[in-house]
Amino acid sequence: MSAAALIQEQELQLRAQSYYPENVAHNSKQVEYVRSTALSVAGSVAGVLGMTNWLGFGFYAISVLVTNVLVLVVNANRTPSKYFITPSPPSKPLSTTTKGKTGEVKIDPRSGSFTTQDTAAFLVSGLTENAFSFILWWTFWYGIVHVYD
Repeated sequence: MSAAALIQEQELQLRAQSYYPENVAHNSKQVEYVRSTALSVAGSVAGVLGMTNWLGFGFYAISVLVTNVLVLVVNANRTPSKYFITPSPPSKPLSTTTKGKTGEVKIDPRSGSFTTQDTAAFLVSGLTENAFSFILWWTFWYGIVHVYD
Protein backbone atom coordinates (compact mmCIF):
# COMPACT_ATOMS: atom_id res chain seq x y z
CA MET A 1 0.00 0.00 0.00
CA SER A 2 1.39 3.39 -0.94
CA ALA A 3 1.97 6.25 1.48
CA ALA A 4 -0.77 8.35 -0.12
CA ALA A 5 -3.28 5.52 0.27
CA LEU A 6 -2.29 5.09 3.93
CA ILE A 7 -2.73 8.79 4.60
CA GLN A 8 -6.10 8.78 2.87
CA GLU A 9 -7.22 5.74 4.88
CA GLN A 10 -6.09 7.39 8.14
CA GLU A 11 -7.99 10.57 7.28
CA LEU A 12 -11.13 8.54 6.60
CA GLN A 13 -10.76 6.73 9.92
CA LEU A 14 -10.34 10.02 11.76
CA ARG A 15 -13.48 11.40 10.11
CA ALA A 16 -15.36 8.24 11.10
CA GLN A 17 -14.36 8.69 14.76
CA SER A 18 -16.16 11.97 15.26
CA TYR A 19 -16.97 11.54 18.94
CA TYR A 20 -14.51 11.69 21.81
CA PRO A 21 -15.57 8.96 24.28
CA GLU A 22 -14.89 11.03 27.39
CA ASN A 23 -17.12 13.84 26.13
CA VAL A 24 -19.91 11.40 25.30
CA ALA A 25 -19.70 9.87 28.78
CA HIS A 26 -19.73 13.34 30.35
CA ASN A 27 -22.78 14.37 28.30
CA SER A 28 -24.63 11.20 29.32
CA LYS A 29 -23.89 11.79 33.00
CA GLN A 30 -25.04 15.39 32.77
CA VAL A 31 -28.28 14.45 31.02
CA GLU A 32 -29.00 11.84 33.70
CA TYR A 33 -28.30 14.41 36.42
CA VAL A 34 -30.68 16.91 34.80
CA ARG A 35 -33.37 14.25 34.41
CA SER A 36 -33.13 12.96 37.96
CA THR A 37 -33.12 16.46 39.45
CA ALA A 38 -36.01 17.71 37.31
CA LEU A 39 -38.11 14.63 38.01
CA SER A 40 -37.43 14.83 41.74
CA VAL A 41 -38.66 18.42 41.66
CA ALA A 42 -41.67 17.29 39.63
CA GLY A 43 -42.41 14.67 42.28
CA SER A 44 -42.27 17.37 44.94
CA VAL A 45 -44.65 19.54 42.93
CA ALA A 46 -47.05 16.62 42.48
CA GLY A 47 -47.01 15.98 46.22
CA VAL A 48 -47.54 19.61 47.18
CA LEU A 49 -50.40 19.94 44.72
CA GLY A 50 -52.02 16.84 46.22
CA MET A 51 -52.09 14.73 43.08
CA THR A 52 -53.12 11.14 43.67
CA ASN A 53 -53.46 7.94 41.64
CA TRP A 54 -53.38 8.26 37.86
CA LEU A 55 -53.23 12.04 37.92
CA GLY A 56 -49.83 11.84 39.59
CA PHE A 57 -48.53 9.24 37.14
CA GLY A 58 -49.83 11.30 34.22
CA PHE A 59 -47.98 14.27 35.66
CA TYR A 60 -44.87 12.07 35.82
CA ALA A 61 -45.16 11.07 32.16
CA ILE A 62 -45.66 14.68 31.09
CA SER A 63 -42.72 15.74 33.26
CA VAL A 64 -40.45 13.19 31.58
CA LEU A 65 -41.48 14.40 28.13
CA VAL A 66 -41.07 18.08 29.01
CA THR A 67 -37.67 17.47 30.61
CA ASN A 68 -36.38 15.55 27.60
CA VAL A 69 -37.75 18.13 25.16
CA LEU A 70 -35.98 20.88 27.11
CA VAL A 71 -32.73 18.89 27.02
CA LEU A 72 -33.02 18.54 23.24
CA VAL A 73 -34.07 22.12 22.58
CA VAL A 74 -32.06 24.08 25.13
CA ASN A 75 -29.02 21.98 25.97
CA ALA A 76 -28.47 20.37 22.58
CA ASN A 77 -29.31 23.54 20.62
CA ARG A 78 -31.78 21.59 18.46
CA THR A 79 -28.90 19.52 17.02
CA PRO A 80 -28.71 16.42 19.22
CA SER A 81 -26.47 14.53 16.78
CA LYS A 82 -23.62 16.87 17.80
CA TYR A 83 -23.88 15.84 21.46
CA PHE A 84 -25.28 12.31 21.60
CA ILE A 85 -24.37 9.01 19.98
CA THR A 86 -27.14 7.73 17.76
CA PRO A 87 -27.74 4.16 16.64
CA SER A 88 -28.75 5.31 13.16
CA PRO A 89 -26.18 5.08 10.38
CA PRO A 90 -25.25 8.22 8.45
CA SER A 91 -27.44 9.14 5.52
CA LYS A 92 -24.58 9.06 2.98
CA PRO A 93 -21.75 6.54 3.21
CA LEU A 94 -18.25 7.85 2.65
CA SER A 95 -16.69 6.34 -0.48
CA THR A 96 -13.15 6.34 -1.81
CA THR A 97 -11.71 5.77 -5.23
CA THR A 98 -8.49 3.79 -5.45
CA LYS A 99 -7.00 2.66 -8.78
CA GLY A 100 -10.26 3.05 -10.64
CA LYS A 101 -12.24 1.00 -8.14
CA THR A 102 -14.84 2.55 -5.92
CA GLY A 103 -14.86 1.09 -2.43
CA GLU A 104 -17.25 1.89 0.32
CA VAL A 105 -15.69 2.74 3.66
CA LYS A 106 -17.74 1.81 6.69
CA ILE A 107 -18.50 4.79 8.87
CA ASP A 108 -18.83 4.46 12.60
CA PRO A 109 -22.61 4.19 13.22
CA ARG A 110 -22.32 6.78 15.98
CA SER A 111 -21.71 9.51 13.41
CA GLY A 112 -25.24 9.41 12.02
CA SER A 113 -27.97 11.94 12.47
CA PHE A 114 -30.93 11.86 14.83
CA THR A 115 -33.88 10.26 13.09
CA THR A 116 -37.50 10.42 14.21
CA GLN A 117 -37.08 7.05 15.95
CA ASP A 118 -33.99 8.27 17.80
CA THR A 119 -35.81 11.39 18.94
CA ALA A 120 -38.82 9.38 20.12
CA ALA A 121 -36.53 6.99 22.01
CA PHE A 122 -34.75 9.94 23.63
CA LEU A 123 -38.05 11.55 24.66
CA VAL A 124 -39.11 8.49 26.67
CA SER A 125 -35.66 7.60 28.01
CA GLY A 126 -35.36 7.90 31.74
CA LEU A 127 -38.99 6.91 32.20
CA THR A 128 -38.27 3.82 34.30
CA GLU A 129 -34.96 4.90 35.82
CA ASN A 130 -36.36 7.97 37.56
CA ALA A 131 -39.75 6.61 38.62
CA PHE A 132 -38.62 5.70 42.13
CA SER A 133 -37.16 9.10 42.92
CA PHE A 134 -40.33 10.75 41.59
CA ILE A 135 -42.50 8.52 43.79
CA LEU A 136 -40.24 9.09 46.79
CA TRP A 137 -40.53 12.90 46.58
CA TRP A 138 -44.19 12.72 45.61
CA THR A 139 -45.17 10.70 48.69
CA PHE A 140 -42.85 12.64 50.99
CA TRP A 141 -44.29 16.04 50.09
CA TYR A 142 -47.85 14.71 49.92
CA GLY A 143 -47.41 13.38 53.45
CA ILE A 144 -45.84 16.58 54.75
CA VAL A 145 -48.41 18.93 53.22
CA HIS A 146 -51.67 16.98 53.17
CA VAL A 147 -51.50 14.21 55.75
CA TYR A 148 -50.02 16.20 58.61
CA ASP A 149 -52.27 19.24 58.21
